[in-house]
Amino acid sequence: MSRLKQFIEIGGPSYYASKVCENFGLKSGICTNFSDDFQLSKYLPNTTIFSSKSESTTTFINNYREGSRTQKLVNNASFLDFKKFSFLNDLVSPKVVFYCPVFNEVSPEFLSIFTQSKKICNLQGWIREVGPKKKIKHNKLLPNLDFSIFDAIVLSDQDLVEDQISRLTSLSSLVCLTKGKDGCVIIKNQREIKFDAVEVKVIDETGAGDIWATVFGIQKFIFNSSMEESAIKANLAASLSIEAIGARHIPTSAMLDKLFKEL
Repeated sequence: MSRLKQFIEIGGPSYYASKVCENFGLKSGICTNFSDDFQLSKYLPNTTIFSSKSESTTTFINNYREGSRTQKLVNNASFLDFKKFSFLNDLVSPKVVFYCPVFNEVSPEFLSIFTQSKKICNLQGWIREVGPKKKIKHNKLLPNLDFSIFDAIVLSDQDLVEDQISRLTSLSSLVCLTKGKDGCVIIKNQREIKFDAVEVKVIDETGAGDIWATVFGIQKFIFNSSMEESAIKANLAASLSIEAIGARHIPTSAMLDKLFKEL
């Protein structure tokens, strides 16, 4: 009988995205909510954090067994009230905005700002629900969003059923479907291109999809890499990240450049 392993780790899509930016030497900022007893800046020293106060910080219990994960909600931070972040309208538009809610807490007003930015949608947080006994589940349904505003939409092949994925590809010109150990599929103008993953020893898969989405967005929309290079480097980064717990194994841009040239 194997011994149960337990650990506490910082996570969430905006955290993983910011760690990627820090490792790439890029300036980034987060709009988020958390309680006073949590010091996010301690874990993201080079990230600008915009936050309104919340009575609690979103916290999960993740259980991993035989390659699958179940999640239970412990605490949930408050909804992101755009009025408390309205000064964002006065900021210079960043090159890329990564929309990555946890429980559909991003209001429509957030989607209407930064008109000059490239917008990436991380779909998972819009289809996640809290079920009985606070267990997290995916409703498998497309949310009521104007998908045409996004320059890329990223989701896992487990997030939606096949007909919903087909519908999504008709609504957006660029859909990125991550498939874990099977790599990813880029669907551009409804044409599919498959990219294989790198075989690694899996330690912790949490955050791999967020890391994939961020690296792909940086490569494609900031570094102006080709679709092929962007997808391959995103696959490399996600694969390397799961060889360690949390964000400990996110590669730098230089590491990805080296690995890409060696392929």
